Amino acid sequence: MEIKINKGKAKGGIKEVVVNEITVQSMVDASRMAATSDGPAFMAALLSQVCVFDGKQLTYEEVKDLPASVFLELLAALATSGMLPSEELLSTLSGKDASVMKG
Repeated sequence: MEIKINKGKAKGGIKEVVVNEITVQSMVDASRMAATSDGPAFMAALLSQVCVFDGKQLTYEEVKDLPASVFLELLAALATSGMLPSEELLSTLSGKDASVMKG
């Protein structure tokens, strides 16, 4: 069996991404844009709010069209830099893990 991978119009040629500090307002705006406050749609909306790709701020739709490899690499970089909250913290803040709140 032969498998061919179509890379499409490579938006993976991005050279520099500048990430502005994530604010509560950018999270609220992203939540409204994506109609959710978690998952890939929310993260794409958040990246459209705080990132500048090669000197240009991309729209939510343009960020959704990025190759998954670029999207995931950017999320990994933000997570390791401490700019994104951990799953544990998000769970605590949303009240899903009430045992953490009990002392």
